[in-house]
Amino acid sequence: YNLVNRFRVEQAKGLLLDPKAAHLSVEGIAYECGFKSRSTFFKFFKKEVGMTPTTFKSNASPSPSK
Repeated sequence: YNLVNRFRVEQAKGLLLDPKAAHLSVEGIAYECGFKSRSTFFKFFKKEVGMTPTTFKSNASPSPSK
């Protein structure tokens, strides 16, 4: 299960960064990648990446110009 979930997290990282997937919520991305629950997705994502999916997406987004 851990190996499969690692692949799912990698797929989720790609979707979180993909502008074409911007219409999906974090929960929608979790389901799209094969996770059956939001809590399982957050748990494995944080274990693999070291931050929550929301934080990952925020950190990867370009800062608005002043």
